[in-house]
Parts: sequence; structure tokens; C-alpha cells
Amino acid sequence: MSKLLTISYLLGVFLISVPVFAQDKKDFQRVIGGDVKSSRILACDHPEFSFHLPEMAGNLHFGIENQGKNKWLKDFTQIKTKESKQKIIYKIKDEFIAKAELIIRVTNLSHTDGIILEAEIINLPAETYLTWSFGGCYGVELADKTDSHLKPSYCKDNVFSIEGNAFTCYYGESMKLRVIQGIAPLSSELKLSETYRQGAPALSGRTPLKNGEKLYLCIYKQNKQADYNYYMLRDLFEYEYNK
Repeated sequence: MSKLLTISYLLGVFLISVPVFAQDKKDFQRVIGGDVKSSRILACDHPEFSFHLPEMAGNLHFGIENQGKNKWLKDFTQIKTKESKQKIIYKIKDEFIAKAELIIRVTNLSHTDGIILEAEIINLPAETYLTWSFGGCYGVELADKTDSHLKPSYCKDNVFSIEGNAFTCYYGESMKLRVIQGIAPLSSELKLSETYRQGAPALSGRTPLKNGEKLYLCIYKQNKQADYNYYMLRDLFEYEYNK
């Protein structure tokens, strides 16, 4: 059985219920980046990702808001997944978005630990947003990385800084502070949320979807070779996806 993890997203009143699976739910079986001895970035059969660097450094998952109602992509009825060489394509359909098809392509980064993804939609219904949540930077290496959904206990010591469409999460012990960055589409609304009303922070975001428009999102560890802005993401994705 699963419990519900509630994230309060303050765009007026916007509540998302995030499933927290039982310990035997092992969804993260696909490896996008890293290696088996240290860093690994894992993916599910639906667009949900966990970062192990090697400590648990976050969970990223997606949904759709359509005419004021939200549904997580993991609950969509048709998800086709194709994987090759540390990249994945998700093709997603559901009556929730009528005849539309959402396509998400994701690949790892060459110069740092992280991923970049591209999202586009075809035959879009009106008033539709891509929604997402990031959090759970636990700072501790998990014994079982295949069960790494967003959980309140992973979020408690996270501190987020939001600058426009970019964000930073600080996590870990004070003398061993770690940092992970994210860049969302320029049209994104980012809000700090509370997981399960336990004072455990996570970040929620949403951005409008438009037919034929490609959106990019990047989660990564910053270094001298990896210091990005949104205007760089299209070319970065093309380079990484086609390398």
C-alpha cells in the first residue's frame, strides 16, 4: 500500500498529492548516468528520476495540470519508453490530455553529474501546464537506490534558493555541505512547498505547454565546465543527446 505525500503549491490554492511507495516498490531500474561504484542517476518507466552522487541528492518527477486539475505522469495510461546509451524517450498519452501526446527526451551530461531533458507536446488542449517537483536531497547514500521516491525524511535539511527560473538546493551536514543546481524554462513559476505538512521543503514548478514548442530543464552539479543558463540548454541538449 502507498501513503500520500502532500505538497502545497501556492498559486492561489494548488494541492498536489505525491505517492510515497512502500519499501518493496523498486521503480528506479534504469541507469542514465554515473557508474555502479559512485555516482548514479536512475530513472523509472515513467518520467521520474533520482540522483545518487553517491549520496541521495534529489528526486525529480512530472505531472500535467489541465484546466485546474493535476495528474502525475506516472498515472497516465499510455507510456512508451525507449532507452539507449544513457538516454531515454518517453511518449505519453492519456484521456486527461484528450488527443495530445507528450514527448520527453532525457540524457546525461558529459562534464558533470546531472541530466538535461526536452519536453514537447502535440495536439495540445487548452490551459495545459507541465508541472514538476524536486526535493529529497538527503545527503546520505541509500542502501537500496531502486527505492528513491520523494519522502519527507529526505527533505528536512534542504535549503532552497530561487533566482527567477533557476534554483539551488543546499543539503547535507554543515561541515560537509553539498549543492545541486537546477534550471527550469523561462516561463516557469517556482514555489517552495511543504511535504506532508512536516516542515520538510521541496520545490514545485509549472510552465505552460504550447504546441510545437520545446521546453528544457536541467539538474546538475556545477563546476568549471558546467555552469549553465537557460539560453544554453537547447544547444547543450542537442550536443549531449546526439553525441
